[in-house]
Amino acid sequence: MSATHSVVIDAPRDAVHRWNNEPDRDLGDLIEASDDFPQVVGTEIIWGEWDPEGDRSGDRRRVLFADGHSLAEEVLVDSSERFRYVIWGFTDFRRLAVDHGTAEFVFEDQGDQTRVTWTYQLRPTTPLVRPFVADFMTTTMSAMMTDTLEAMRTGVEAEQDSE
Repeated sequence: MSATHSVVIDAPRDAVHRWNNEPDRDLGDLIEASDDFPQVVGTEIIWGEWDPEGDRSGDRRRVLFADGHSLAEEVLVDSSERFRYVIWGFTDFRRLAVDHGTAEFVFEDQGDQTRVTWTYQLRPTTPLVRPFVADFMTTTMSAMMTDTLEAMRTGVEAEQDSE
């Protein structure tokens, strides 16, 4: 099960990368919550430094949600063109339906603009739960992804306007 969403940001790729990797910007500042997707309230480093100034490939962290649940995340690829990661270890009901997920942000130059494409894939634990996972991807995940990408566009462009 997968979902892909894109946004074009009126800023060069280095400005988009810098905004997304601002050391004081927490994951909860980036991910948009909804009625069906709880707010990210923090992260705990499991392995590595999780330093946005360097290559985070191999770094792991626990993502904490407002509903008290969490998941684990590991960076697979970390560059200014691509950020790919895997998630697993859900502590809520999703652990019964989702074995793991992979996601990737691709940042493409388009002149003075940047196209950001975010793809998420979730692997069901069994074929019996495929319909649940597919529905979750097309409703909850897709809404969170489009809202997050729009917030990214707004944030980067506002910062560009203030410079």
